[in-house]
Amino acid sequence: MAGLFVSFEGIDGCGKSTQVKLCYEAISQASIPSLLTREPGGEVIAERIREILLFAKEDVLPETEVLLYAAARAQHVKKVIKPNLDAGKVVICDRFVHSSIAYQGFGLGVDVNSIWQVNSLAMGNTFPDIVFLFDLPVEEALKRSRERQIGRELSLNSEGNKQDRIEARSQDFYEKVRSGFLEMANDQRVKVLDATKSPELIHEDVMAIIWRVLQGGNP
Repeated sequence: MAGLFVSFEGIDGCGKSTQVKLCYEAISQASIPSLLTREPGGEVIAERIREILLFAKEDVLPETEVLLYAAARAQHVKKVIKPNLDAGKVVICDRFVHSSIAYQGFGLGVDVNSIWQVNSLAMGNTFPDIVFLFDLPVEEALKRSRERQIGRELSLNSEGNKQDRIEARSQDFYEKVRSGFLEMANDQRVKVLDATKSPELIHEDVMAIIWRVLQGGNP
């Protein structure tokens, strides 16, 4: 029995990671075999690449970002995601290839077709069955991101005292990223959800779709 691959997407601060955790908890409580993972990361080498991508103090070129994300994704897919899907699990991933298209393609101006080509090698035939896109105005997302960074600095989070260089980018950059995500929403697998709603209501929307698919229905 093949598993179900679900990715969660959106600009930083949209509430995506909260929804990832809520979704995983709901599926686990239903005793459905599942895996919670993230990108970049989710695998030993991919986590090392994550450190470079998010926290490098040196200038990282846009093309280098594309290749590093794809390298991390190749490790993640072949060593973690695909084996768990083959085992029949529900794989819940915080970001996947749509983030590469939105951030490095629309945000940084790297040729989108080139990004898809590189990632076709990294992913093979492994692609999300459902992509949840949490849409939020950029100004509100940036406000939430700033509040989250303050929370990290006050916590014992190992990444708390580091400045995520992606989150530090400009509002104009994030407007382009948001537009990129929305442009990809014409794919029937992409479900756009209003991230201005309460986390509880958003979670209900997410799970309604997942339960329907798990019961044999269409997304």
